[in-house]
Amino acid sequence: MPKLNRSLAAIEAVLCASLILTGCVQSAPDDEPELSSNVVDAPKPPEFSGPYASLLTEIWQKTDSDFVRGVIEDGAVSDQEWAETSYRLEQCLQDNNIAFLGVKEDGTYGFKADGRTQEEIEPILVDCEERSGESWINMLRLAQQTNPSNEPPEAIVRECMLRIGVVEKPYSAEEYLSDQETLDFPLSKDGPGMDGFWACNADPRIESFSPETSLQDSH
Repeated sequence: MPKLNRSLAAIEAVLCASLILTGCVQSAPDDEPELSSNVVDAPKPPEFSGPYASLLTEIWQKTDSDFVRGVIEDGAVSDQEWAETSYRLEQCLQDNNIAFLGVKEDGTYGFKADGRTQEEIEPILVDCEERSGESWINMLRLAQQTNPSNEPPEAIVRECMLRIGVVEKPYSAEEYLSDQETLDFPLSKDGPGMDGFWACNADPRIESFSPETSLQDSH
Protein backbone atom coordinates (compact mmCIF):
# COMPACT_ATOMS: atom_id res chain seq x y z
CA MET A 1 0.00 0.00 0.00
CA PRO A 2 1.76 3.19 -1.13
CA LYS A 3 1.63 6.34 0.95
CA LEU A 4 2.07 9.95 -0.05
CA ASN A 5 5.23 11.11 1.65
CA ARG A 6 4.40 13.50 4.46
CA SER A 7 7.26 15.78 3.53
CA LEU A 8 5.48 16.43 0.26
CA ALA A 9 2.15 17.14 1.91
CA ALA A 10 3.81 19.30 4.56
CA ILE A 11 5.18 21.76 2.05
CA GLU A 12 1.71 23.28 1.84
CA ALA A 13 2.16 24.41 5.44
CA VAL A 14 5.69 25.67 4.89
CA LEU A 15 5.64 27.01 1.33
CA CYS A 16 1.91 27.11 0.62
CA ALA A 17 2.62 24.57 -2.11
CA SER A 18 1.22 21.09 -2.40
CA LEU A 19 3.60 18.43 -3.70
CA ILE A 20 6.36 21.05 -3.60
CA LEU A 21 5.17 23.16 -6.45
CA THR A 22 1.47 23.64 -6.99
CA GLY A 23 -0.27 26.55 -5.31
CA CYS A 24 -2.26 25.53 -2.26
CA VAL A 25 -3.94 22.36 -3.47
CA GLN A 26 -4.20 19.74 -0.74
CA SER A 27 -3.33 16.42 -2.36
CA ALA A 28 -2.90 14.35 0.78
CA PRO A 29 -5.92 12.84 2.53
CA ASP A 30 -8.06 15.38 4.36
CA ASP A 31 -7.23 13.84 7.72
CA GLU A 32 -3.48 13.76 7.05
CA PRO A 33 -1.82 15.46 10.02
CA GLU A 34 0.49 18.34 9.19
CA LEU A 35 3.94 18.94 10.52
CA SER A 36 3.98 21.18 13.54
CA SER A 37 4.23 24.87 12.72
CA ASN A 38 5.41 25.73 16.23
CA VAL A 39 8.87 27.15 16.75
CA VAL A 40 10.73 25.09 19.33
CA ASP A 41 13.44 26.25 21.72
CA ALA A 42 16.22 25.73 19.18
CA PRO A 43 19.84 26.86 19.17
CA LYS A 44 20.61 29.86 17.01
CA PRO A 45 20.51 28.83 13.34
CA PRO A 46 23.48 29.24 11.01
CA GLU A 47 23.54 32.17 8.60
CA PHE A 48 21.92 30.29 5.73
CA SER A 49 22.23 31.72 2.24
CA GLY A 50 20.86 30.92 -1.20
CA PRO A 51 17.34 30.43 -2.57
CA TYR A 52 16.21 28.24 0.32
CA ALA A 53 17.71 30.24 3.19
CA SER A 54 14.33 31.12 4.70
CA LEU A 55 13.08 27.51 4.50
CA LEU A 56 16.29 26.20 6.07
CA THR A 57 15.92 28.68 8.92
CA GLU A 58 12.29 27.69 9.38
CA ILE A 59 13.12 23.99 9.52
CA TRP A 60 15.93 24.66 12.00
CA GLN A 61 13.55 26.56 14.27
CA LYS A 62 10.63 24.14 14.06
CA THR A 63 12.34 20.76 14.32
CA ASP A 64 13.33 19.34 17.68
CA SER A 65 15.71 16.85 16.04
CA ASP A 66 19.46 17.30 16.39
CA PHE A 67 19.83 14.87 13.50
CA VAL A 68 17.79 17.11 11.19
CA ARG A 69 19.76 20.19 12.23
CA GLY A 70 23.00 18.33 11.61
CA VAL A 71 21.88 17.42 8.10
CA ILE A 72 20.72 20.89 7.06
CA GLU A 73 23.54 22.78 8.76
CA ASP A 74 25.42 23.10 5.47
CA GLY A 75 22.26 24.03 3.56
CA ALA A 76 21.86 20.81 1.57
CA VAL A 77 21.08 17.10 1.87
CA SER A 78 23.88 14.83 0.65
CA ASP A 79 23.27 11.35 -0.78
CA GLN A 80 24.85 9.85 2.32
CA GLU A 81 22.63 11.90 4.63
CA TRP A 82 19.55 10.90 2.65
CA ALA A 83 20.56 7.24 2.79
CA GLU A 84 20.93 7.49 6.56
CA THR A 85 17.54 9.20 6.84
CA SER A 86 15.87 6.45 4.81
CA TYR A 87 17.57 3.81 6.97
CA ARG A 88 16.31 5.50 10.15
CA LEU A 89 12.78 5.51 8.72
CA GLU A 90 13.04 1.86 7.71
CA GLN A 91 14.27 0.80 11.16
CA CYS A 92 11.47 2.66 12.92
CA LEU A 93 8.82 1.11 10.69
CA GLN A 94 10.30 -2.36 11.13
CA ASP A 95 10.27 -1.90 14.90
CA ASN A 96 6.51 -1.43 14.54
CA ASN A 97 6.05 -4.47 12.27
CA ILE A 98 5.60 -2.40 9.12
CA ALA A 99 7.57 -3.47 6.06
CA PHE A 100 9.36 -0.59 4.33
CA LEU A 101 9.31 -0.91 0.53
CA GLY A 102 11.66 1.94 -0.28
CA VAL A 103 11.43 5.57 -1.39
CA LYS A 104 10.69 6.45 -5.00
CA GLU A 105 12.24 9.34 -6.91
CA ASP A 106 9.02 11.33 -6.54
CA GLY A 107 9.39 11.28 -2.74
CA THR A 108 6.69 8.74 -1.96
CA TYR A 109 7.44 5.51 -0.15
CA GLY A 110 5.75 2.16 -0.01
CA PHE A 111 4.97 0.02 3.01
CA LYS A 112 3.04 -3.09 3.99
CA ALA A 113 1.19 -3.49 7.25
CA ASP A 114 -0.89 -6.60 6.80
CA GLY A 115 -4.02 -6.83 8.88
CA ARG A 116 -4.07 -3.19 9.99
CA THR A 117 -6.06 -0.28 8.61
CA GLN A 118 -4.68 3.06 7.50
CA GLU A 119 -6.32 4.62 10.56
CA GLU A 120 -4.47 2.21 12.84
CA ILE A 121 -1.04 2.70 11.32
CA GLU A 122 -1.21 6.44 10.55
CA PRO A 123 0.03 7.51 14.02
CA ILE A 124 2.95 5.09 13.67
CA LEU A 125 3.87 6.48 10.24
CA VAL A 126 3.70 10.05 11.52
CA ASP A 127 5.87 9.20 14.50
CA CYS A 128 8.47 7.35 12.43
CA GLU A 129 8.66 10.10 9.82
CA GLU A 130 9.28 12.68 12.52
CA ARG A 131 11.67 10.52 14.58
CA SER A 132 13.76 9.63 11.54
CA GLY A 133 13.85 13.22 10.29
CA GLU A 134 12.37 12.11 6.97
CA SER A 135 9.48 14.54 7.04
CA TRP A 136 11.67 17.65 6.97
CA ILE A 137 14.72 16.26 5.17
CA ASN A 138 12.86 14.74 2.24
CA MET A 139 10.85 17.91 1.80
CA LEU A 140 14.02 20.00 1.56
CA ARG A 141 15.77 17.45 -0.65
CA LEU A 142 12.95 17.32 -3.18
CA ALA A 143 12.46 21.08 -3.22
CA GLN A 144 16.12 21.74 -3.92
CA GLN A 145 16.26 19.03 -6.59
CA THR A 146 13.13 19.95 -8.52
CA ASN A 147 13.26 23.72 -8.10
CA PRO A 148 16.88 24.64 -7.31
CA SER A 149 16.36 28.37 -7.85
CA ASN A 150 13.16 28.38 -5.78
CA GLU A 151 11.25 29.99 -8.64
CA PRO A 152 7.53 30.79 -8.32
CA PRO A 153 5.57 27.53 -8.72
CA GLU A 154 3.05 29.06 -11.07
CA ALA A 155 5.83 29.89 -13.51
CA ILE A 156 7.76 26.62 -13.68
CA VAL A 157 4.81 24.23 -13.48
CA ARG A 158 2.88 26.19 -16.11
CA GLU A 159 5.92 26.20 -18.42
CA CYS A 160 6.27 22.44 -17.97
CA MET A 161 2.59 21.87 -18.74
CA LEU A 162 2.96 23.85 -21.95
CA ARG A 163 6.21 22.11 -22.87
CA ILE A 164 4.84 18.57 -22.64
CA GLY A 165 1.43 19.43 -24.07
CA VAL A 166 -0.84 19.24 -21.03
CA VAL A 167 -2.40 22.57 -22.05
CA GLU A 168 -2.14 24.69 -25.18
CA LYS A 169 -0.86 28.23 -25.71
CA PRO A 170 -1.79 30.83 -24.76
CA TYR A 171 -2.03 29.89 -21.08
CA SER A 172 -1.09 32.52 -18.52
CA ALA A 173 0.20 32.23 -14.97
CA GLU A 174 -3.04 33.82 -13.78
CA GLU A 175 -5.08 31.15 -15.54
CA TYR A 176 -2.92 28.44 -14.00
CA LEU A 177 -3.34 29.84 -10.48
CA SER A 178 -7.09 29.94 -10.94
CA ASP A 179 -7.36 26.46 -12.45
CA GLN A 180 -5.08 24.73 -9.94
CA GLU A 181 -7.44 25.57 -7.09
CA THR A 182 -9.92 23.04 -8.48
CA LEU A 183 -7.52 21.06 -10.69
CA ASP A 184 -9.81 21.95 -13.60
CA PHE A 185 -7.39 22.64 -16.45
CA PRO A 186 -8.17 23.23 -20.15
CA LEU A 187 -6.43 20.01 -21.13
CA SER A 188 -5.14 19.55 -24.66
CA LYS A 189 -7.19 17.08 -26.68
CA ASP A 190 -4.22 14.87 -27.57
CA GLY A 191 -2.04 15.66 -24.54
CA PRO A 192 -1.15 13.52 -21.52
CA GLY A 193 -4.00 14.94 -19.45
CA MET A 194 -3.83 15.06 -15.68
CA ASP A 195 -1.05 12.47 -15.63
CA GLY A 196 1.07 15.12 -17.32
CA PHE A 197 0.09 17.70 -14.74
CA TRP A 198 1.12 15.43 -11.87
CA ALA A 199 4.39 14.68 -13.64
CA CYS A 200 5.12 18.42 -13.98
CA ASN A 201 4.09 18.94 -10.39
CA ALA A 202 6.60 16.31 -9.26
CA ASP A 203 9.45 17.59 -11.44
CA PRO A 204 8.89 20.64 -13.67
CA ARG A 205 12.24 20.04 -15.38
CA ILE A 206 10.93 17.16 -17.49
CA GLU A 207 11.14 17.64 -21.26
CA SER A 208 8.59 14.99 -22.24
CA PHE A 209 5.98 12.77 -20.65
CA SER A 210 5.81 9.03 -20.20
CA PRO A 211 3.51 7.06 -17.86
CA GLU A 212 6.48 6.30 -15.61
CA THR A 213 6.74 10.00 -14.67
CA SER A 214 3.19 10.18 -13.32
CA LEU A 215 2.42 10.40 -9.60
CA GLN A 216 -1.08 8.97 -9.97
CA ASP A 217 -0.12 5.50 -8.75
CA SER A 218 1.44 6.94 -5.60
CA HIS A 219 -1.61 8.73 -4.23
